[in-house]
Amino acid sequence: MMDKQIKFFDILKKNKKDNKEKELVNQLVKSYKKKKESGEENPIDSTIEQIMDIINNSKNPDETAKKIIIAAIDANEMPNRIPEKLSIIISKTDNLSDYAITEAVEQSNTEVPDEMI
Repeated sequence: MMDKQIKFFDILKKNKKDNKEKELVNQLVKSYKKKKESGEENPIDSTIEQIMDIINNSKNPDETAKKIIIAAIDANEMPNRIPEKLSIIISKTDNLSDYAITEAVEQSNTEVPDEMI
């Protein structure tokens, strides 16, 4: 699993454009699908764990969380349960601000499920 995390961090470092989080989420979607196809027991939880590692290891965790939540909400192939659970975890994490969630909901291009709010 560490090799996969390194690849995600490489994507973040290489891609300095505004849509780096979208690319990261696309990679996470692919990873999620592979986990699900291989029969992994909790692919949603392990994907959220990867996302939280990325957020916590970024230079600006709140901003990274916001951008990743937006990209996860807008990703058609990402299960809605991932941004929902991610929002719950972020809201309970002391070193992250809830504003990341509220701003992500406001800035998302997709209608946000009530469970996220």
